[in-house]
Amino acid sequence: MNGYGEFKQRIALLRFTFQLDRDYGKMKLLFNTAAWCRVYLDGRYAFGRDGGWVCPAYHRAPLNQLSMQPMSAGQHTVTALIQRPRTEKDVEWIFGLADGDTPRVCEVLLWPFK
Repeated sequence: MNGYGEFKQRIALLRFTFQLDRDYGKMKLLFNTAAWCRVYLDGRYAFGRDGGWVCPAYHRAPLNQLSMQPMSAGQHTVTALIQRPRTEKDVEWIFGLADGDTPRVCEVLLWPFK
């Protein structure tokens, strides 16, 4: 969000829909922000945090900004709730998906959504 004034309410809702062409045994879901956030995958709570530092890296993301779980082929939806900051400042966020089964640090599928 490019500015404090873009928040119409106290909480902003962001929704991303994506399609997977195959099943993944370990899919890394990253949503990285310094703001308070709650993240849901297909309507189920994945993780959240009360704010903190930003490090958009699959191999060392801050606590509660990354989850790893199996995902089946088909359409999926990530929903993120972000709280408006108390002071006038921009809210930055990064969303990404990576294949957790590869021997590399990450095989990026969607990166970045910012």
